[in-house]
Amino acid sequence: MRMREPEISVIMSVYNTPPAFLEASISSILSQSFEDFEFIVVDDASSDDDVKRVLDVYAVKDARLKVLRNRENLGLTRSLNRALQIARGRYVARQDSDDVSLPDRLEKQVLFMRHRPDIVLLGTRGYIIDEDDRIIGRWEPALVPSLIRKKLLRGNQFLHTSVMFRRKTVLELGGYDESFRYSQDYDLWIRLLRRHNAANLPDYLVKHRINRESVAFKRERQQEMNLLRIWIKNVRRGNMPPETAVYFSRILVRYLVPMEARTFLRRTLFRGRSYRALLLETDR
Repeated sequence: MRMREPEISVIMSVYNTPPAFLEASISSILSQSFEDFEFIVVDDASSDDDVKRVLDVYAVKDARLKVLRNRENLGLTRSLNRALQIARGRYVARQDSDDVSLPDRLEKQVLFMRHRPDIVLLGTRGYIIDEDDRIIGRWEPALVPSLIRKKLLRGNQFLHTSVMFRRKTVLELGGYDESFRYSQDYDLWIRLLRRHNAANLPDYLVKHRINRESVAFKRERQQEMNLLRIWIKNVRRGNMPPETAVYFSRILVRYLVPMEARTFLRRTLFRGRSYRALLLETDR
């Protein structure tokens, strides 16, 4: 007997996420007001036994949670593609393993997607939080398709942990490009928006955690190099106009600035003006 397909597949990749953050993240999905979903979590060969314990406990509690375990560490991009291949929902929602979704996130997104068949990708506004759950910033991207399409050429307009997209459309594009270990989401959005429309809800529906162990904090230079590679790839394929070189030249200049100099500038000139600067203040 064939199982009924859920409307949404929530996908997450986990690698040695601190147990308290992981529990909060999983709980925020399992307690959503919208309940017709499956929750696919890929354990990317975590070496921390507490990760396995947390996942096993929640899998027993809630049958919607399905755990896949990689035999070796594949990285976020390949792990997400693995989850995509077995996802059954019409829509796919992303959730990072240390982030939190507000209770009505999925409900608001799925209602919007049902009524807007022209939208294939939908994000939301979000709060930026630190290790102690303090709000240290806000994610406020462009909201409407025309403005998103314009601003996407200068930078990512979607908080990865907030997005919901149409599964079949993304699979037709081949999913995430596995040649990018970081910033794989930005590359996918560029490819999607070449032919389709996207939007962001004005609601703050996620809490995106930034800490010293986050990819966004520890792998800043690697992310910048990936952004440059993404630009070159998509300009060559006609997905981005050549004039976007102005924006990406700034990334190149930033990439050439040593990390020690960046830390100094954030602690002096930019003190309190970015989440990285705020986190650095506690390191003194």
